[in-house]
Formats: sequence, structure tokens, C-alpha cells
Amino acid sequence: MRLELNGVPPLELPTDRPRPAPPDPGWDRVAFTVPASFAATARYATLLTAFATLLARHSGQWSVPVGTPGLGTPALLCELTGDPAFDEAVERVGRTLADSTTTPSGDLPCRVLFDLYEEEATAPATATGADTELAMWLRTEPDGSIAGVLEYTTALFDHDTVERMAERFLALLTAAAQRPQTPLSALDLLPAAERDLLVRRWNDTAVPREWRPVHELFADHVGSAPDAVALVDAGSPDGTHVTYRELDERAEWYARRLLAAGVQPESVVGVLADRNPELVAALLGVWKAGAAYLPLNPELPADRIHYMLGDSGASVVIAEAGHRRLLPEGFPGAVLELGTGPAPAVAAPPQPSTAGRLAYLMYTSGSTGRPKGVKIEHRSLANLLLSMRDEVGAGGTWLAVTSTSFDISGLELYLPLVSGGRIVLAGTEQARDGQTLVKVIEAHEVSHVQATPSSWKLLLQAGFDFPSVVALAGGEALSLDLARRLRPRVRRLVNVYGPTETTIWSTLWEVPRDPDRVAIGRPLQNTTTYVLDERQALLPVGVPGELCIGGTGLARGYRNRPDETAARFVRNPFGPPGSRLYRTGDIVRTRPDGTLEYLDRADNQVKIRGHRIEPDEIAAVLRTHDGVADALVVAAKIGSAQHLVAYWIPADPDRRATDTELVGYCRLRLPAYMIPIRFLALDAFPLNLSGKVDRKALPAPDLMEPAADDAGAPPLAGPVAERLAALWSELFDGLPIHHAGHHFFELGGTSLLAARLTAGIREHFGLTVPLSTVFTHPTLARLAEVVEAGTKAEIDPLGVTDASGAVRLPPQPASYLSGEETPSTRYVCQLAWWIEGEVDRGALAAALADVQRRHEALGARYLVDEGLAVPAVEDREPEFHDLPDAGTEDEAVATLRATLFRPLDIANGRVWRTAILRSGDTGRTLFGLTAHHAAFDGLSEEPFAADLSVAYQARLAGAAPVFPAPAPTLAELATAYQQGLALADLASQRRFWKREVDGLPELELPQHLPSTAASGPIAKAQAHVTAAELAPWDDHCRRRGSSRTGALVGVYGAALAGLTGQSDFGIMVPVAKRTALGGITCRIDSVCVRLRSASGADWFDAAQDAVAGALAAQDVTFGDVARMAFMAGSGLSLLNLPMLLLHDEGLPVLTLPGCRSQVLRLDAPATATEIELAVKPGADDGLELTVSTRADRLPAGFGRRVLDEIVRMLRAAPGAAPQTSATATDQEIQEVTH
Repeated sequence: MRLELNGVPPLELPTDRPRPAPPDPGWDRVAFTVPASFAATARYATLLTAFATLLARHSGQWSVPVGTPGLGTPALLCELTGDPAFDEAVERVGRTLADSTTTPSGDLPCRVLFDLYEEEATAPATATGADTELAMWLRTEPDGSIAGVLEYTTALFDHDTVERMAERFLALLTAAAQRPQTPLSALDLLPAAERDLLVRRWNDTAVPREWRPVHELFADHVGSAPDAVALVDAGSPDGTHVTYRELDERAEWYARRLLAAGVQPESVVGVLADRNPELVAALLGVWKAGAAYLPLNPELPADRIHYMLGDSGASVVIAEAGHRRLLPEGFPGAVLELGTGPAPAVAAPPQPSTAGRLAYLMYTSGSTGRPKGVKIEHRSLANLLLSMRDEVGAGGTWLAVTSTSFDISGLELYLPLVSGGRIVLAGTEQARDGQTLVKVIEAHEVSHVQATPSSWKLLLQAGFDFPSVVALAGGEALSLDLARRLRPRVRRLVNVYGPTETTIWSTLWEVPRDPDRVAIGRPLQNTTTYVLDERQALLPVGVPGELCIGGTGLARGYRNRPDETAARFVRNPFGPPGSRLYRTGDIVRTRPDGTLEYLDRADNQVKIRGHRIEPDEIAAVLRTHDGVADALVVAAKIGSAQHLVAYWIPADPDRRATDTELVGYCRLRLPAYMIPIRFLALDAFPLNLSGKVDRKALPAPDLMEPAADDAGAPPLAGPVAERLAALWSELFDGLPIHHAGHHFFELGGTSLLAARLTAGIREHFGLTVPLSTVFTHPTLARLAEVVEAGTKAEIDPLGVTDASGAVRLPPQPASYLSGEETPSTRYVCQLAWWIEGEVDRGALAAALADVQRRHEALGARYLVDEGLAVPAVEDREPEFHDLPDAGTEDEAVATLRATLFRPLDIANGRVWRTAILRSGDTGRTLFGLTAHHAAFDGLSEEPFAADLSVAYQARLAGAAPVFPAPAPTLAELATAYQQGLALADLASQRRFWKREVDGLPELELPQHLPSTAASGPIAKAQAHVTAAELAPWDDHCRRRGSSRTGALVGVYGAALAGLTGQSDFGIMVPVAKRTALGGITCRIDSVCVRLRSASGADWFDAAQDAVAGALAAQDVTFGDVARMAFMAGSGLSLLNLPMLLLHDEGLPVLTLPGCRSQVLRLDAPATATEIELAVKPGADDGLELTVSTRADRLPAGFGRRVLDEIVRMLRAAPGAAPQTSATATDQEIQEVTH
């Protein structure tokens, strides 16, 4: 009979090294003996069946091809499917042997060989053959035993691995002899010693604990170190520090409010807020009230938030004012505003301490089309935190970057608090920008950073290199390449693994300095791990199976999902009665050293860039679209990574939905990371013989015809577009980029990837492209146009200098020199810090000299009216005043102001001045800076503080500073400006400005007799507007696709129009034109926003359009626009326009060893501007508003009236008409302020 093996896949035994095997002719063997007691009854078929069963149990393939050269038959197919009993399997194999009388033609390759030889026969000397990997040779011995040899290729297998296989073969033979009617899958093939390793020794993780809730562990440190810093808000302008006592008091405040709202033990409280200290206090407060929190990410679609609130049964929500709109209408529970509102005067009654109480409810992707809530107890969270404390160290400073809607945020937030450490809480935008995070890590001396591998790639590209940091990588598979790149840059690299259902992390592996593989390690304390087959039987070392986790970390189960809970949380056959295992669905194997190695998923669940995703949930959403009859979503490997691909069947073949439509539909209902990158329409899904969808037969996504809306997409024309396509493909892990119509964000782009893209453009094209350009030019074609225009702009660096070497400054800094007197006090920046701790004045003076040498702008001489700066050719000490102590802090401030506000001799290289003195009453030191705008602006503050911190630390240690990279020279900064200008359409921008300034009237403010002084005394009025009051405006701006800046201009202009009766005038708005080179320089310019007559809400819309138009034409300098206005003959000086000043830069962090610093803003004593509205971020995401007026020109109280009108309109609906009847009275106009 002819043996047919066509269609039988080759045997895939688990190997120690991956196939294909490298060229290695090496072979080795392991000898073993089958005892005579068993050999006496063993037949050829029995031994072959046992060997085939061994192979099947290792590979999971039950149709086993085995080469049998001694029979003259190249290969036999041992058919073991259906899990027959051993004796039945022997009969099957025996029949196959009996029927194999005809040798098949040809030489069928076979990876495994087997044969039994009689005593007088000789086994082959070696298992030759290009495809052979393993061979078993058996020979009967005179004593009745059987001598065995397992021969193997050393290219794939280690000696210990094959030795264990031989031991298992003997164990399997023994089990089969004792119970021949046992199914093959149930035969015990584990020797006692190996079973003991797998069950007991490698799971010996028990650590006795006094189980306490997390907030009680936090309270221990509140009691022992109440004034220690618990949290630093890196996202706030002033880098707010919160002590343990303050955080505990805020948490207590939330607990009282929650109890007053009626929460009971284990009530679920939704928390809907952005990343700030109040969020952390609210989470702790929920626990103090005995409740469990439900984190709600404001970036989620409202539909998903509504479902989670309903499914969880949340009785109360703590919501940030600006996010209340995301709550469902008619929400039946109480809504408490984050950070505001009264709290009961009585203390919160102590809640019964129990670690078994619910801590939080975390929703993960669900296969039914809806997310499922995982219920985690305090005991589980406490065990994770204390285990990680012992593994990676107590205390320290942890960077917190993860949204609370992902469970791994719990480690970043709570481990520092239960071990006496400090949280550095990154803001939402900071967490998305690798370069900003690197600065945060450096500024705050972060000791522990946890991130997904995708985020680690971003940080590495941003220059992450901190040999003192302990790095944790988790949430998705850590590649060997990334491990090798990251490991040398950190003190320790720890790969962590764990599903949400077992509380954040369950295993841990310390990455060695030069890794040759990556593992997920061994279980944490009070955690057990087992690799099981589909029968929940223990699998041997090296054999892939499902990872099942037991121990304290297990969740209670899923909220309102009893069937799914029962399916995933199963009985633990290796633990005490009542214990459970969680079936992770992850395929792993145990390495010989006891560590676990991740291989794959057993189901459809995938992880993409750290996010756990159930593709069936996405498909369920797609099926609700009217144009979709059916949908299927898979994770397809496109390039080198997994991407989501949606296959769908149109409900009406003649009216197919476009990809754009389906993307938009999903975007309203799913998080961004769950939106497929490809939507492929099919007439029908391919089916297998059983009538089920055959996923393997789905057409490969990169081979499909383009979607209908891709027809006519622009081709990749030219080398720039082709190079950008390659860069995009690299960012998207090898995703093919076929045409120039691809949209960066529809392919799965994020702000993190956009930052990497701009870095790649700078590296490959030598061109600095702002991050915003990726958002305004999101298609490859449009971005290619920008890059091509920039690369064609040939800027000669020598062209920015004159024959003497003086640098021709860009227009912005040059404008501050025009007409300037020297010495000068007119155009200056001021900044100061209060410092607690001892400051070494000598080290500080040396550090200031280092900073001046590093930044040419600070040491140059400036030629007034020529727009030139002459770089210093010799070392000159900066102007540094070490002042005598002052009696009080107020006196210290007055003395500092008097010193700093003296004129600067910019023509002789004295462009900046610093001073320091001590306050006698508090012992605090005050250090301040003043600098001329020709060399310094608000955006220079951060690099100045960072460089001074580096230099001071070095000088304190007696060394010269080593800065991260050279600072740009004045010539390089000027060249970068010219390069950016080459990308602009200046002709159309000039046409815009000529239209704008034509006939622009001057705003007639109610003035006194004009003062002849260039500047005068200041009168101020201040107010605060909350985030809740701003929320309707933000919604209005989002709907229009405009910015908050436009709204503020409109409101400011409406207030001025109402108080003057004038409805056509201009407002000056400063803008920053910073290049990617950074450094210390000036790039501040202004635009003129012309406001024209309009009524009602049209006024605000017109204002927002005017702002958008002015910003789009900002490459024409304000000086040029002012000259256009003068030439138009209006007689108007644009320098007299009302000003709107937006302070959105963060406060500069000065980090001096052994000291703490706090920024102090020094106001100028006089102003040239008649009226100015300054807006800066305030508490609780609100705004601080200040209207400043010249007291020698405008009537008393006028600034207050303007501010009151602004506040009134901001607190009203955006559609409310601006009032124009509040014109200033004659009496006010005639008032004189002395």
C-alpha cells in the first residue's frame, strides 16, 4: 500500500534555538535504557507509538510523520488524532506498519527518525540528512533490556533538553504499561523530579504578610514623615510639590464628601479627570471612604464612558469641571466636582480595615463587543506593591506617565506612597513627548521609569540615557533588539508581565547586561505560574502551553459576567482547596532555568503598543453600522509588527461605505488604539470544511486591491516622498506605504509617533519641522511638499554674517535693538527663584560663566540700530552681584529689584545681570536674573535653568560641566530662521497684511492728556475663571475647529468694544517663533488681529477667524506690518495696540543639590503698553486673568471694568451677544490718577 504524506505539515518540535537552523553539522547523543521488565512485552509498534506520543505531546501535532529507514520505508504517518487510548493507538500504528509494504517513490523529507534493531544488528553511526533534527535508535540487549540513543542536531537542541526527552519517554512507557487504556493526552510523561520543579520549587514564592489596604500603608508614611514630598506635579507651570500630609488631608477631604454623598462599603465611584495631584488625592479619598474607584479617561468616546458607568453601577462620579459633558444625561448618581465644593466639617468616620475589600474596577477590551470590568481587591494590589518594593527597591522617585484607565498606573502611583518615595506626575501632553519626558526625568532626578516597549523606543530616540534609573518594560512583548539597546543606558532593566486579572504584574525578569534572549521571568511573591495543556495538565519544561496564574493577585472576576468568570477563573489542581487559577490565554514555555518565555496567544486577543485588545469587540461595533452586514477583525502581521485589519461585508454592494466613513464611525465609539488601519471589503468570508470562518484563508491585507477611496491617490513621486514613505513604514513597524495619500493618524499615528517622525526628518533631511506641521499636513503628499520646499531652500550659513563676523540677527531680536538707547531698561525679562538650602556662591558664579560661554547670545555685543550681534572673542565674566543679607523677604525682593532693574549696557556685552542675597528672617536665598529681549525671551528660561543646574552641580563637585549637546551658535540660529522662512509663502502673507492694515483705525481709549513719558506706572486688576466656566467655550472652539486663543481675543475685543463704543480696531498678540534648535535667544514676535464690526455670536466667530488668519501669516514680521500700516497713511502706530499676552510656557526648574527652589515672577515697575490682558494657567485648569493699564494715561478703574466685562462674558454662553452699552462715562474719562 502506498503511504501518502501529501498535505501533512512537518513536525514542529519546540527547539532551544529557532529554525531555520544555522549551518552546523554538529550532532550529539543521549543514551538511555528501557528496563527488561518492560522490554519483554514491548513490540516495535508499542515503542514507535510511545515515541510518536512523546513527539505529539511536545509539538501539539497528533498526525506524526516518522522516518523508519530500517523498514525500507522513508516515512510512516502515525495517526494519533482523536486522543485514543494507548492500546488503541498501538493497534493503529500496527496496521500502518502492516500496510506499508510498498515504498513510496521519491525521498520524502522527515525531521524525526526511529528504528528498533535486534541484538546482532548495528544502528546507524549518525542520523544523516539535511532535514533530520532528532532520531531514536533502539536495540535489544542480551539481558532483555533495550538500549536507546536519542541523537540530535546541536544547531537546534541543547544536551539537557534531549536528556529530559529521554527521561519522559521512559516515564511515558511506564505509565502506558500500567494503564494502557488511558488516553494519550492523559498519560503522565513527567518524571518525579521534573514535576517537583514545576509544581513546588519554582513556585516557592509564599511570603507571610499582614494584609492591609493600600491607603493604610500610605498612612504609615504620613505619620512618620508628614512633611516629606509625596508628589511633584511636573505638568504644572510651577512644578507644584505636595507633601504626604497635604495629600492625606486632600484625600480625607474627598472621603468626607463621598460619605456625605451616601457611598457605602464597596460602592463604585467613577473618577473622570486629567492627570494632576487632585486626581491622586481623589483616588485615595475613594478608598478612605471604603469605596472602589472606576477610572474614566476623558479621552475615551462618551459612548464607552456611558457604558462603563452603567455596567459598573457607579453611584457617584468625581468629575473635573471641563469633563462633566462626557457624563450621560440623567446620570442617576451624585456628581462631585474635582477640587471644589464644600466638605462636611466632621471628620470621615474610620472605615473597617479589610484587605479583602474591592479597590478598583478596571475595564478591558471584551470579546462580546463591550468592555468587561475586572474586580481587584486591596489584598491583591498590596501584594503587588510590596512584592515590587522588594524587587526594585523601596522609596525613590517614580515617573508617573500612564493613564489611570490602565492598571499599570497603580504601580507608578502607589508604590512610592507605600514605601516613602516620591511621585513625579507627568502632564498629559508631557507623557506624549519623548524629549519632554527626558527633561522631566533629568530635572526631577527620577529613579524609576515604567513604560511599554513602544514608549521606550520613543524615549531612546529622544536621547534617554540615565545610568542611575531602574527601567521597567511591560504591557507588550520586549524585543531582543530593544532590550540590547536599552540595557546599557540604565542601572537595571526589568521585564515585567501580567494581565489585568492578576493585578498589574505577575512575573519579573532581570535583563542581563548583554542578553541573548528575552524572558518574562518567574512569579512574584505569593504568585504561582503553571504551563498547562488544553486538559489543564502540567506541561514539561520547554513545551509550549497556556500560562495559568494563581495566588493572591487574582481578581474576584468580571463584573456582571458570571459565565466568562467561570471560564477564565478555574479550579487550581496544584493548590489548596478553593484556590483558583486564571487562564491567561498566553502561550508560553518554561525554560530550563525556571523562567517563562512568552510565545503567542491561544485566542484572538492581541496586544498592540501595550494595549490589550479583543478584536471581536471592534467587529461588534462595525456590525452596528448600517452599511455593514458582517465584520471580522484580526491582528495581521504587516511588516514587522501586528496591526488591526477589519474585513467586512457590505450590506448593499452597490453603496459601499468608504474607509474614511468607517474610521469616523469607529472613532466615535472606540479608543484610538482600537481603530483598524485597514478596512477590506469582501463579498463573503472564506469558510473551512466545518462551515466556520477560515481566518487563514483571508486575503493578505498588503495584497488587496486599494479601497474605493484610495482610487486616484497620489503616487510616491520623487525621492523625498519615497524617503518619507520609508520613514513612515519604519515608524509603523514595517507597514507598507504604497502611495502619498496615506494619512498619518488614520494609520495609527499618535503624538508620540509624530515626535519620532519630526526627529527622523531632522536626521534624514537636515530639516527642522515643527511638531504641529505633522498635524496640519497629515498626509504623506502634503508633508513631502513641506520637506521638499525646505530642502530646496539653500541657506548659506556665511550669509548671516558680515565681513567682520558680526551676525545679522533675525527680525525679532533685531526689532528690540531698533531705536534702543543704551544702557537700556526698556525691553527686558526678569526672573527669580526662592531657594531653601545652602547655596555655594563661588560655584554659582562659576556656573553662570559656564552658561554664558555656552550660549553666544549672552556674551555678545549688540550694535543698536544695525541689528547685529558680535560674538565674544574673549572670556568675560558675567555680571553677578553677591549682595548683603536683607532683613526680611520683602526687603530682599526690593533690593533684588533695584539691582536687576538698573540699565543694561548691551553695546558693551552686558546683556544680562544676576544677583543673589539672603533673607535674614527666613534664611531663604533669593537669586534673580534680568536679560535683554535681544538675547533672551520667556522660552529661554527653561534651557537657562537646566544648563545652570548642570553647571552648578559640576562646579560644586570641582569639575567642569558636561552638557548633553552643544548649544546652537548665533549664526546657526539665524540660519535656522532663514531655513524656516524659505518654507513660507511670503508674497501671499504680505498681501494679507496689506488688506488687514488698510484703513485700520486707532482704538480711542478714555485717556488723560497724553503723557510724554515712554513708559509709566502700572495699575492692575486680577480675576480667576474656572475650568467649568471655560468648558462651554472649549466645546464651542472644538466644534469650530478653532483655538482657545481665538475665543480670548474675541472676548477681550468685545469688552473693549463695549467700553469704547468702537467696533473696528486691532489687538497685538505676541507669538513664539522657536526653531527646533532651541537654545537661549529671542524668537518672540507679534501679530495684529483686526476685529471688525459684527453682532452677537458672529463677533466671536469673526474674532476666531481673524486670529487664524493672522497666525497663518505670522512669517511677515510685526515690524514689517507696522511699516505697512504707516505707509497706508493712517498715522496709526501698531505699537500702541492693546495687547493680549498668553503665558503658556512652564516655569523653569532650577535643580541645585541639597536645595529646593520656587519661581518668583518679578513685575516690571513701568510699562509702555496702555492696556494689556495677561492670561496664564491657574488652579484646577482654570485661568488667571490680569488687566494692566498705564496709570498715568487711563482713568482709575478702567482696567477693572474691562476685566469685569471679560469675566462676565467668559461665564456666559459663547453664543451670548457682547454688550456694547457700557461705554465709559465722561466722568471716568476726566478722572485723573496721581
